[in-house]
Amino acid sequence: MSVSDERLAAEWATDDEVLRSLASNGDQPEIVRSVDVSFIGDQHQLEALAKDFQADGFELAYWSETDAGEPWLFLKRIQKSDRATIHSMTRRCLQAAEEFGVEHDGWGCMAHNANGPIDNENPA
Repeated sequence: MSVSDERLAAEWATDDEVLRSLASNGDQPEIVRSVDVSFIGDQHQLEALAKDFQADGFELAYWSETDAGEPWLFLKRIQKSDRATIHSMTRRCLQAAEEFGVEHDGWGCMAHNANGPIDNENPA
């Protein structure tokens, strides 16, 4: 399935904001870490999407529900957080959302440096 150029540009702009925020927190994008993606929609469609994403190295992180009670799927994959990798992942997520009739709810990860996740014990 194809995603409109406008939708892709808007999502990539959001990706770039998140990447800038990670960088401002000391992130080194070439370091692999767990990156999660989430989708909201019909339970059966989400299960089919999760199975499809296994071929791309994603595995189930967990299930949740939105405030409205809709199924909310979280998948994760170990990868880099550089711009090209994130943009490619976002394109794949948007295409899958259209294909399976669900909503892509974004992605997230912790900022990392050579010592691991950046936090109080491992400051940037």
